[in-house]
Amino acid sequence: MALRFLTAGESHGPCLIAIIEGMPAGLCLSEEEINVDLRRRQGGYGRGQRMEIERDEVEMLSGVANGLTTGAPIALRIENKDWATWQDREVPPWTVPRPGHADLAGAIKYGFSDLRLVAERASARETAARVAVGAVARRLLAEFGIAVNSYVAEIGGVVAEISPPPSPPQLWGGALWERAEASDVRCPDPTAAEAMRQRIDQARAAGDSLGGVFVVVATGVPVGLGSHVHWDRRLDARLAGAVMSIPAIKGVEIGPAFENARKRGTEVHDEIFTKLKAQSSKLKVQMSNVKRYSNRAGGIEGGMSNGEPIVVRAAMKPIPTTVTPLQSVDLVTGEAAHTQYQRSDVCAVPAASVVGEAMVSWVIADALMEKLGGDSIEEMKSRWKWASGQVASGQVASDLRTCKLANLIITGFMGSGKSEVGREVARRLGREFVDMDTLIEERVGMAIPDIFAQRGEGFFRQQERQLCQELAQRHGLVIATGGGALIPEENRQVLGTNGLLVCLNCDVEEILRRLAKVENRPLLDVADRRERIEALLAQRREAYSRIPHHIDTTGLTVEEVAERVIRLLTEKIVVRTPTGSYPIHLGEGLLAQVGELVREQGLQGKVALVTNPTVGELYAPAVIRSLREAGFEPVVCQVPDGEVYKTLDTVSSLYDQFIKGGLDRSGAVLALGGGVIGDMAGFAAATYMRGVPLVQLPTTLLAMVDASIGGKVAVDHPRGKNLIGAFKQPELVVIDPLALATLGEAEMRCGWAEVIKAGIIGSPSLFEQLEEGDQPLLPVIAEAIGVKVAIVEEDPYERGRRAVLNLGHTFGHALEVLSGFTLRHGEAVSIGLVAATRTAIALGLCDETVARRLAVLLQRFGLPTRYGGYEPGEIWEAMAADKKKRGKKLRFVLPRAIGQIEITDQVPRAVVLGVLERLRER
Repeated sequence: MALRFLTAGESHGPCLIAIIEGMPAGLCLSEEEINVDLRRRQGGYGRGQRMEIERDEVEMLSGVANGLTTGAPIALRIENKDWATWQDREVPPWTVPRPGHADLAGAIKYGFSDLRLVAERASARETAARVAVGAVARRLLAEFGIAVNSYVAEIGGVVAEISPPPSPPQLWGGALWERAEASDVRCPDPTAAEAMRQRIDQARAAGDSLGGVFVVVATGVPVGLGSHVHWDRRLDARLAGAVMSIPAIKGVEIGPAFENARKRGTEVHDEIFTKLKAQSSKLKVQMSNVKRYSNRAGGIEGGMSNGEPIVVRAAMKPIPTTVTPLQSVDLVTGEAAHTQYQRSDVCAVPAASVVGEAMVSWVIADALMEKLGGDSIEEMKSRWKWASGQVASGQVASDLRTCKLANLIITGFMGSGKSEVGREVARRLGREFVDMDTLIEERVGMAIPDIFAQRGEGFFRQQERQLCQELAQRHGLVIATGGGALIPEENRQVLGTNGLLVCLNCDVEEILRRLAKVENRPLLDVADRRERIEALLAQRREAYSRIPHHIDTTGLTVEEVAERVIRLLTEKIVVRTPTGSYPIHLGEGLLAQVGELVREQGLQGKVALVTNPTVGELYAPAVIRSLREAGFEPVVCQVPDGEVYKTLDTVSSLYDQFIKGGLDRSGAVLALGGGVIGDMAGFAAATYMRGVPLVQLPTTLLAMVDASIGGKVAVDHPRGKNLIGAFKQPELVVIDPLALATLGEAEMRCGWAEVIKAGIIGSPSLFEQLEEGDQPLLPVIAEAIGVKVAIVEEDPYERGRRAVLNLGHTFGHALEVLSGFTLRHGEAVSIGLVAATRTAIALGLCDETVARRLAVLLQRFGLPTRYGGYEPGEIWEAMAADKKKRGKKLRFVLPRAIGQIEITDQVPRAVVLGVLERLRER
C-alpha cells in the first residue's frame, strides 16, 4: 500500500483518533474542509439523538503546517462530546447480545463478560474518523480532477427512479449530486425521497429500523489504477473490501453486477469503438480516441480502472439496535432474554453513503499514489501528464439532463464591481451566486487580510486554485472571482471549460474613488495606492486581455452593467422565409423581456397570451408584466393541458376568448407553452380573421428545438396526428432555457429525442457532443435549432428536403395514435428512430454501428427503444393513415449514417413488419 491509516477510540470514549501515513507533501488542507464531510455524515433523516449531542469537528495535531501537508504522518482528533455525560454514570455490565451485532462473536472471541467492550469499538461511531480520513484523500484526488460522490438509491424497499438509469451508469454529476446533497435522505428523486421519509416514520413508530442501498461514483479516474497481476492489487477487490468494512454493509457490487449476472454476455460487455485504426500490431490508438457507449462494467475490468466512471453499490442491512426487543440470551445467567434498546438510529443509509464516499476515495487515492509515486504534490503532477491522457472519452460528469447551463464567471480588478454585479445578475437570472473571496473566508475561518497576514499570499492563491477546480464541476452558477484569481492560466482554463468569462474594467480614478473608504484590501495596504493600483494593473494586463469578454464599468450603475453582462448570454438566429424573415432570440431571462422584443418587431395593440394553467402559473406573470411595461394590453387565454385537447373544439374555444378579449388584426397571438400550445395557438392565429401575427414562446425543450420553428401549425384528428393544419410563420420566437428548470424529467426526455434526431439528420458533431456529455446547454440548443433552420429555409413548404425532419415520425405517429396519445411524442419518436434505423439496416443502407450508438444514446437519456401492446400489423395500418403518405405508398425517412438521410417509398411491408416484431417487448 502507498497510503495507510489507522483509527482509534471508542463510541463513548473521550475522542476518536486517526493517523494517516504516506500523504505527499504540499497538499493544501484545512480543518474546515474535513469538517464539511463530517457534517454531511451527521445529517440524514432517521438519525438518532446521538447526532444532536455531537458537533463533530476535527483537530489536526500533526503533519500539516501553514495549511500544507508536510509528508509526515497526519494525526486527526475528533472529540466525543457525549463522553462527558457518561462520566458520572454507573453503567451495569451489558450481558444480552443483540442479534445482527458484533456483541456475541466479539465476546466469545476475546473472552469478555461485558458486551459493552465489544460494542464500544464495533459501533459505527468509529466511521466519523474514517470520514475525516476520506476527506483528506478526497483533497488529494481533487488535485488531479477526480471526484467522488454518492446518492441513496433505496430505503426500506422504496427505490429511486433515476433517469438515465444507473444501469448502464454512464452519466454522473451536476444536478444529480446537487439534488442528493439537498435531500435529507440523500436521494435525488424527490418522489422516492418523500416515500423514503414516510417509510422511516413508519419504522420509527413501529420501533423498528430500516436498511437500503447507496451508490458511490468516482469520475475522472484514469485508466490503469489497480492491477490484474496479483489478487491483492485488484482495484475492485480493494474497493469491495473497503466498503464492506463499513458497519452493517452486507453486499457490494461494481456496476450493475447482479443484474448483469442474469443476462447474456452480448448484453453485458461494453463494446469499444475508435475513430482511428491501429496501424500495426503495436498499440497506437490513444485513449482520447476510444469510445464506449455503456459502462456496465462499472469502470473496472480485470481488476483495473478502464477510464469510465467507477460505480460502487452497497447494500446496508437494518441497524441491529431496535426499540422493539428481539429474542436473545443472557450470557451470565444462560436464560432466555430480550434485547434492551440502546440509543440508535432508525435509518443510517444516508450517513453510510458519506462513509462509502470516504472509503472509495481512500482506495482510489491509494491506487493513484501507487501508480504515480512521488513525495510531493508537485512530483506527482509531473508524472500525471501521461496518466491523465489515459481517460476514455466516454468519461463524463453530467447531470440527468446531460447538457447544462454554463457558469457565468465575472472577474476584473478590485473595485470594478464584480460582487455587486454578480449578485444582481444572479438575482435576475434566478441563479445561485458564489463570491469566491467570501467562500474562502468562510472555509478558512478568517478574513482575507488575516489570511494574507497569517498564512501568506501563497496559501490564499492555493485556496483560489482549489476553489476554481471545485466550481468548474458545477453548473448554472454566477461566480465573482477575486481580482487575481484568473491571472494564472490554469485557473482561466479550468473555469473557462464550463463557463463564460467576463472581465469588468474600470479606470484608475474610478477605482480609487470606489476604494477610498475600503480598508480590507491587503494588496493596497501601502502609502501610495495609485502607484500600487497602476503597477498591479500593468502586471495583470496581459492575463486580463486573454479573457474573451470585457465591459467597462466606469460611470455605469450596477443595474446597467448587469444588463450588459446578461446580453452576452443571448444569441439571435435569423430564419429566412418566402415572405421575409423572423428572429429567434435564445438566452436566459428572455421571458421577462418579451414585451421589449415584441415591440422591436413592430407589433402593437392587444395581444392574446395563449397558455395552459400549469405553464401560465409559472411564467405568465413575468410575460404579462413585460408586455404591459412595453405598452401592450395582454389578454390571457387558457386551454387545457395535454395532447388529447389539441383539437378543433379547443381551437374554437380560443376563437371565443379572442373575440371576448377584443383581439383584432392589429394585435397578435403569443403562444406560451410546449408544442401543443404552439400548434393550437398557431393554428388559431392562422385562421382567426384570416390571420393575425404569431409569436412563439416555447417552454419545453421539444418546442424550443422543433415545434416553434418552421411555421407548421396543426391540430389532431381521431384518424391521425396533425391532420388539420396550415403554414403560419411566426413574427418572432423567444427561447428562455431557464423555463426548462421547472420541466419534468419525462418532458425533458421527450425534448432530447428531438435534439438527438437533429444530430442524426444534419449534425454529426452534435450527436458526438451528446455522446460525450457535459456540454453547455445553450450551444446544444442553438446547434439543434440550426439544423432545423437550415432545412426549413431550403424547403419552407415541405415539398422536398424538409421531409427529413420526419425521421422516426412515421413509426412514432402511428404509436401515438394507437395509444390514444398517452404515449408522449418524444417517446414515440425515440422508438421511431430505432425502427427507422433498423429498417435502413434491413435494406442494406446503414451500418449496424449506427443502430448501436443510437440505442445507447437514447437509453442514456431514459428514452425507450422498444414498444409493447400492439401487433406489428396494427402499427402498419396506423402508419397507412399518416399524412406524409404519397399516393398509396408510405414514405420512409431512413438514416444511411449520422448526418446522412435518405427518403424512399421502396420499403416492403414485410421488412417493416419484421423490424417491428424484433422491437416488441416480450
